[in-house]
Amino acid sequence: MHLRLSEDEFSTLIDMISLAAEISSLNQKPGNEEHLEAFSKLEDKILERASGIGFADIIEIDPDYTALYYHLAEVYLETDQIEKARDTYLKGISILEKSGNAHALKELKNAYQNFLFEYD
Repeated sequence: MHLRLSEDEFSTLIDMISLAAEISSLNQKPGNEEHLEAFSKLEDKILERASGIGFADIIEIDPDYTALYYHLAEVYLETDQIEKARDTYLKGISILEKSGNAHALKELKNAYQNFLFEYD
């Protein structure tokens, strides 16, 4: 099955998937981890497709949804866009340092350290 979407429709789809992933991340019920993982994988797949077919310009990162920096950096790595991945990690770290979200900052810094180990 193939869908043909305009830029506006595609942007709305990305927003909807991101919102669903964010809502799922707020659910504290046992067993929610599988749902969050499924949304994250779907989000990664859509972002990868979007970048691969020239829609990278319409992908906007909500600075409050900091997990997206990690996912977007991973998509860039999968598509061999190493410098964009580095820039995305660094931008996310900078925003998290200002936000006071110590847990998310620690996780993104760990991911960035793994990136440096692998690509530097």
